[in-house]
Amino acid sequence: MKTKIIFSMILMLTICTTKSQTLMDETFTGTSLPTGWSISSTATNPDEQWTFYDLYDDVEVYESSTTPQEEWLYLPEQNLQSYSTMFFNFSLWMYNKKSFAVNKSCKAMVYISTDGANWFEMWNSQNLNTEEFDGDFLYDRMWSINLTPYCGAGKPNVKIAIRYTSNATKTETKTSFAALIRANISGQPITSFSDLDKNLIQWYPVSGFTGTYDIYYGPLGTTTGRAGGTLVTGLPGTSFTIPENYCQYTAYIRSNNGTPGEWVKLDFLNTVDNMTATPTLTSAQIAWTGDADLYDLEYGVGNFTVGNGTRINNISGTSHNLSTLLANTNYKVFVKASCNTASWRNITFVTTTLGTEETEKQTMKIYPNPSSDVIHFSEEINSFKIFDINGRIVKSVDHATEKIDISKLPIGNYTVSGKAKSGEKFSQKIIKK
Repeated sequence: MKTKIIFSMILMLTICTTKSQTLMDETFTGTSLPTGWSISSTATNPDEQWTFYDLYDDVEVYESSTTPQEEWLYLPEQNLQSYSTMFFNFSLWMYNKKSFAVNKSCKAMVYISTDGANWFEMWNSQNLNTEEFDGDFLYDRMWSINLTPYCGAGKPNVKIAIRYTSNATKTETKTSFAALIRANISGQPITSFSDLDKNLIQWYPVSGFTGTYDIYYGPLGTTTGRAGGTLVTGLPGTSFTIPENYCQYTAYIRSNNGTPGEWVKLDFLNTVDNMTATPTLTSAQIAWTGDADLYDLEYGVGNFTVGNGTRINNISGTSHNLSTLLANTNYKVFVKASCNTASWRNITFVTTTLGTEETEKQTMKIYPNPSSDVIHFSEEINSFKIFDINGRIVKSVDHATEKIDISKLPIGNYTVSGKAKSGEKFSQKIIKK
């Protein structure tokens, strides 16, 4: 059985192929400074501090014309222990009218800290070639800082800050500013997961990693640290088989080199998708897509619920033909993978109606029609069913007869379908008056 893998935070990893995981991607589309962000300032004027602007979807700071500035914008603390590579990508728009390339009266810098007290410069706007901006950084340009030295088990958490300074030499106010348009932190996790075959999970460790791995798993939606899941620790290898018969479940995996890394979540889904129905007069070909080995199917007339229809278990393949159906009848079909935790998907269809030529070929006659009490058949029948306009069975007989009492049925239109003693199948409309 193969299943689809959905990774939280846009982590999508398949056999021999890994992609980055995004820890943060802030584009400031809310109405206030995002949760976990903070500022410190030497400016007394709020307009000259880092300030959230929902009109422009950014965080801005303006230069003061009277006092030197020391404006800090702090990003949320990050734990990079479960990652082998990580980058801070940001778009910073700076404008310094008439003075940026000459006096460089204001500048922006990016710092990193592992203790919140000691900060180390990683990027400085004044180190850039003036030809790159000519006094005005384009707001759609992304800059990147390598955070890989801070990744790995046992490494402390890191904080990133953007510092804006001004020497207050300008004579005009609010003509120089910096605006953070986007902040993104993304990289490669230490544990890269493969495709899944049955309940086998495989992953690829970073070269040189000598620790073990922990896995926590349970039914779909399980969260770490709560009842309902199973924790397995100290796995020395790079694979684990889920012993339970889950075909949909949630698993968390982390590296452990004495200090546990961060959990990486995976939702393993075994879904039925793209269901189609191709009906004929008395049959329908049901098809779907999925990766399971076996499927269960249940069908019935009208808007029935699972458990009240005809069940077919352990279907091999992704299609099944339903036969001996009733003409011109509403049906509903449910399909799911054959396992304890799979979810049902459904489709509805209507079998085709007898054409004029097919109707003329039928020898069975029903009379009188309309009728208020008893209807008769022109030949003996072995079985029949009467359906209302919603496809519900309102009366059925499984023995030989030549007439039916419909006096207790409400006034309305019905369909009588059955099989004559001669073997002929028939389906005709009647009216109860």
